[in-house]
Amino acid sequence: MCLVNCAAQLHAEAGAARLRPGSRAACVIASAAASRRLQFATRFCKRHRRQPPRRFGFGTRALAAQLSVRSVGQTNENALDTLTCELRRYFVLRSQGAIALSLRHRLTVMTLPELRDVTGFRGERIVELCLTEYSSLAAPLFRPGFLGDKWPAIDFYVELTTVPEKRLYFFGQAKATSCVLSDDADALHISADRDDVERLMEIPAPTYILGVHEPSKRVFVRAVHSLTPKKAITRIPVAYELNIANLVRLHDEVRAYWLSAASKPTTSVFE
Repeated sequence: MCLVNCAAQLHAEAGAARLRPGSRAACVIASAAASRRLQFATRFCKRHRRQPPRRFGFGTRALAAQLSVRSVGQTNENALDTLTCELRRYFVLRSQGAIALSLRHRLTVMTLPELRDVTGFRGERIVELCLTEYSSLAAPLFRPGFLGDKWPAIDFYVELTTVPEKRLYFFGQAKATSCVLSDDADALHISADRDDVERLMEIPAPTYILGVHEPSKRVFVRAVHSLTPKKAITRIPVAYELNIANLVRLHDEVRAYWLSAASKPTTSVFE
């Protein structure tokens, strides 16, 4: 109302000024004064500003309401295990004040199979970074090569870089997880089933399972050799983390295996 009254008064003053002698000049002066008054009225009169969007609460009830079969997708045992790990990780991060996006946003935007694909992709890159670590070494000990998704048992062909005139190697299968790994945990929990173990045992070369904790970017190693029990491997001790010391031990183990065995045939029918 204040703005409307001010505008009407200024319009009446401008009209009266045109009726007085020297009306052209008076009109210009009156128009300038009216413009200044209108600016003053616009600046100081009460205006209704647009309200910003409101954020809804994110308490335990809101979290429970956001979880549904449609959001989660498949409700088999693996899906429930993955969801349990995600919920546990969410509450740990929330207690630390590190939650930036809501759990509802994550579950509705990315299904569990898509989430596993992202975790696996990131895990493969973390393995490559870990095996080429050389912060305390003169050069990297390994040269990993990713074999792609079409190989049934192995993800990486890894060569040793320190033995001249020989290309010694081992094979690795990456198993990434986003489950919470507490500071006092004694093992990383992974999901390598019996078929994975049996396929690795069929390869006549050193083979290892590389467990990746994707949130912390830590890698753990577990050997699969001829005496390994043919059953699922679900945990890797944290003592087997691939830090610099264990990278050196892994290098020496693979090197000793190949140097103690004949790596090339001596004859062939196709000579």
